Formats: sequence, C-alpha cells, structure tokens
Amino acid sequence: MPRSGTGTSAVQGGVRAKLTHAILTRYEKRFLRWDLVLVTFVGVALVAGVRTFFGEFAVGPAETRRQLYVTGAGIAAALTGFGLVAITLMLDLTASPSVAVLKKSEHFPLLFATFLSTTRYMSLTMIVLVAAIVADSNPEMPWWLLIVVVLSALISAARFARCLWIIARILGIVTKGSAESNLAPNSR
Repeated sequence: MPRSGTGTSAVQGGVRAKLTHAILTRYEKRFLRWDLVLVTFVGVALVAGVRTFFGEFAVGPAETRRQLYVTGAGIAAALTGFGLVAITLMLDLTASPSVAVLKKSEHFPLLFATFLSTTRYMSLTMIVLVAAIVADSNPEMPWWLLIVVVLSALISAARFARCLWIIARILGIVTKGSAESNLAPNSR
C-alpha cells in the first residue's frame, strides 16, 4: 500500500521539470526576442501605472524633461561606444588560446549578435532622445513620446545588462583557463 501523496507529487514534479525545461529551452533559443517582449510589457505597464496613479505631474516640467533627454542621449552615446569597444575586444580575445573553448562553442555567434543588438538599441535610444529634445516643447508631455522614450531606455538597459553578464562569463572562462594552464605541470 503506497503512502498517500507520494505518487502524485512525483508526477507533478516530473511534469514541472519537463515544463521548466521546455520553457528554458525556448528562452535560450530566442532570448533576445523574449527579453524584448518582457521589457516591452514591463515598460507599458510602468508608463500606464505612473500615468494612472500620478497623472501629468509625474512626468515633470518641460525643462526638466529636456535635461533628462540630454543626459540620457549622452549616456546612450557613451554606451554605444562601449558596445563597439566590447565587440572589438571580443574579436581580439578570440585570438587568445584561453578562449579557444569559447570559440568552439555553438553559442559563439550569439555573443556577437547580442553585442550588435545592444549597440543598435543604444543607438536607437540616443536617436529617440535627441528627437525627444526637439519634439517635446509643450508643457504637457505627449503620451506616445513617454512610451517611446521609456521603452527605448528600458530595452537598452536590458540589453546592456545582458552584455555585462556575458562579459562576466567570458572573463570567468578566460581566467579559469589561464589559471588552469599556469597550474599545469608541463606548461613551462
């Protein structure tokens, strides 16, 4: 006689594990698209929530918005440069013997795709913010402009966070490979 609940929880655990695996597999194949969808959903919800609960006051006066646009455009331009430098460094790192494992990986092309996507979205954010400087001259901020500015900034931030995560992983691989080759008895 089986104990009560043991068979059911094992089946539920197996189904949950399969479902989790299926979701993660789909996410890994198209993570840039899923990140874009998630950030878009969060951005629209954020804008709608702020506008619903705080109204026009939350957006601020036109001159304050203008200063935020200028600052944001400068940051986006600098981070676009970061993306270009990161791509260049990755190209340079591929010549390193400690990154040979990374170069053989099936995910190697995704690294460049991710950094290029980040650079594109940072450039887009810079262009959106420069356009917002010109377009937003009224005391009341247009609804559509708020959504475009917030979404471009959030998408760029998410892509930038992904790039930092990738760089941290690459540095972990490189330093681990370097440490192992320095510790090997026949490496000299």
